[in-house]
Amino acid sequence: MNFFQNQEHARSQTKKLIFLYTIAVLLTALIIAFLVVAGSEQKMHPEIAISLNKILLNPFFTYMFVGLIVFILLCSAYKIYALSKGGKYIAEMVGAIPVDHTTTDPQIKKYINVVEEMALASGTRVPAIYIMEGESSINAFAAGYEVDDAVVAVSRGAIDLLTREELQGVVAHEFSHILNGDMKLNIKLMGYLFGLSALVEIGNMFLRSNRHRSYSSNKKGNGAAGIGLIFFVCGIVGMFFAGLIKAAVSRQREFLADASAVQFTRNPQGIGGALKKILGLEAGSLIKEPRASEIGHLFFGQAVSNFFSFFATHPPLVARIKAIDQRLLEGMEGRAEKVKASVGGQNLVSSFGPAAEKVGRITQENVLAAHQILQAIPTNLHDLAQKKTGSQALCYALCLESSGEGRKSQKKYFESTPQLWQEMLEIEIKLNALGARYRIAVVDLALPILKTLTVDERDKFLENCKHLVQVDGKLSAREFILYELMWQSLKAEHTFFEKHIPPRALKANVACIFSFLLLLGKTQNATEVFSKAVLGLYGESLPMTEVTSKTLSEITEAFERLRKAPLSFKQNFLTACQQIIEGDRRTTVLEYEFLRLVSAILLLPLPPLEISAG
Repeated sequence: MNFFQNQEHARSQTKKLIFLYTIAVLLTALIIAFLVVAGSEQKMHPEIAISLNKILLNPFFTYMFVGLIVFILLCSAYKIYALSKGGKYIAEMVGAIPVDHTTTDPQIKKYINVVEEMALASGTRVPAIYIMEGESSINAFAAGYEVDDAVVAVSRGAIDLLTREELQGVVAHEFSHILNGDMKLNIKLMGYLFGLSALVEIGNMFLRSNRHRSYSSNKKGNGAAGIGLIFFVCGIVGMFFAGLIKAAVSRQREFLADASAVQFTRNPQGIGGALKKILGLEAGSLIKEPRASEIGHLFFGQAVSNFFSFFATHPPLVARIKAIDQRLLEGMEGRAEKVKASVGGQNLVSSFGPAAEKVGRITQENVLAAHQILQAIPTNLHDLAQKKTGSQALCYALCLESSGEGRKSQKKYFESTPQLWQEMLEIEIKLNALGARYRIAVVDLALPILKTLTVDERDKFLENCKHLVQVDGKLSAREFILYELMWQSLKAEHTFFEKHIPPRALKANVACIFSFLLLLGKTQNATEVFSKAVLGLYGESLPMTEVTSKTLSEITEAFERLRKAPLSFKQNFLTACQQIIEGDRRTTVLEYEFLRLVSAILLLPLPPLEISAG
């Protein structure tokens, strides 16, 4: 399946989840209401036999049944709201902490490098990188709502015990979850099922209340104990349903992620070796953090012990290893050697084909290209990208004009901070020596640190960037690409239940972006190419938009709206953008960067593509 098919499959899984959740809520509420009313009737009228009709016709049964449903739904809504804060909230919930990007620990640096490499290979932004320091087992997880909101976390045991290729296999598995739409599905799973498990806590509250009351009133205490016991037992029933739903939704996704990791790296020994080490390790993949049970289905391996296999959120380790070894027997070694031999002569990126078909797909060629990119970026620039002030100076330097009045205006803007200006000039020299093809990669490396800025720091940083790109009154493609990439990565917000904007309401936005793209490539037959792209997308003509430096906010707004378009329209829009780029049968570096930017903004991760020097 390609990226779009995987996203559709994830949506169908969500519908399945909602259906199962609805049944579980109704059954749990029905059982609790029935038992409470039956117990109440028996206690109040012990001489009268209890009948099913009498219970069901009791108004209290209806009130309690409806009340429990509302309670469960409210608990789920509360949890969903909390989880909408993103991957960082989930990581910190289980005690994970951000890695120190300036560390000298070679094991941590290896981990950071593997995550950066996989992000560049997949076309996603580099995720926030976390570590579970107190966990000696081998495990990992990815969490977040969208691909640009992702967090990757691994246990200390995984960092210390796995080789680089094994760690790469584990990280590739987690990136598969990011690309296949599993993160959003997993967050919804957590939110929906929280309401069911909350009933256990209600039962505990009644039981604790009973212990306090029993000293003064045995009668009240016994009543509270009875209700508490019913809630507790039925909460356990709710958790039983929740466990079954988790298992039903999660297991097959794990097999898919394992297969994808092998496909990404063409190295079955990587993820296979990691699974074998878990099998032979006393701690295995178990996580000690008590709240790990809430996100057990997010982990790479089984994080919480289960007495019964049908509650397991992950397939048995032996079955997973066997599935990977089966692929190895089908000639994966030969394929890996063939890939390495064919990639050796390539410069940076894979061949330029249909962009929509490459979205969300990582190949060994992409991984090797990402590795080459990271190797080509000087250590001092990489180190700058890992520091708060350095990452900002790096981005400012990327926005500098080469000469002229614009350059003078930029210098004047920073005259109150001469030290920062001097640092920008020194960075500019290093960036010019590096080459234009690495611009997005350098910004990608800086983004995880930039995302840690406070709101005021972030707004000031973006304000400075906007001034730098607009200072000469002209809007160049390079300036727009850099600014828009940073703005969309740092400022754009997600909502958990985001309503799609229909394609017909996006015509003006599409025309704005198509017009800018034609300006970017300086296409000679611009009107003809524009009309062809618009007709292919809408079946009708639209007027072109005049693009100036003042259009920057309009383009930003256009992208914000297109971000909320239906997935199928995004796919067609990306294809149309590629047709515009290829209209003059020549793809420049800037056009390639713009196509990847469009994909990133639309939350369609596009791996590196082959480009002609431009």
